[in-house]
Amino acid sequence: MVMFDAGDAVEEMAWDFTKYGGGSGVIPEPSDLAIEKFLRKFNVLVTQVSRAATRRAAESDAALLEAKDDEGKDRLLTLEESLEALKKIDLSETNTAPEISEAMLVLVCTLTKNNPSKTQLKKLPNRVRGAFYGWLVGQLTNPEFSAAVTRPSLSLVSGG
Repeated sequence: MVMFDAGDAVEEMAWDFTKYGGGSGVIPEPSDLAIEKFLRKFNVLVTQVSRAATRRAAESDAALLEAKDDEGKDRLLTLEESLEALKKIDLSETNTAPEISEAMLVLVCTLTKNNPSKTQLKKLPNRVRGAFYGWLVGQLTNPEFSAAVTRPSLSLVSGG
């Protein structure tokens, strides 16, 4: 008989930053409300990032980064649109990069209850931190993916 065993349904959200001196641990299982708040705030942050990039983007690229409703008004990006937008955004030439990076750190640490902490996350190179963010969003939205599956990078700032 095939049985659903909640204890084996998903793997714990273990992380290991030891290669970069950041330790390791397990993210406590977030509540439904915590996940909903995180994803909502994440979408708001990504929408803000994409709009900042749109202001600098060439006109031909701007349409790829903006989200409009049926009436032509600005709207929040969907999670899928957010992930795609983040792949296209380079904020290295703007002064908004530190604020965006800090906002993402706060957002992630709130969800993970500081496991990992901001200090631990900051030890990671930017691309590795972005990959961790992508893995985390993947765990929240589709935990059946294994850790071996390539996740989209959520690197919010170029450089580090």
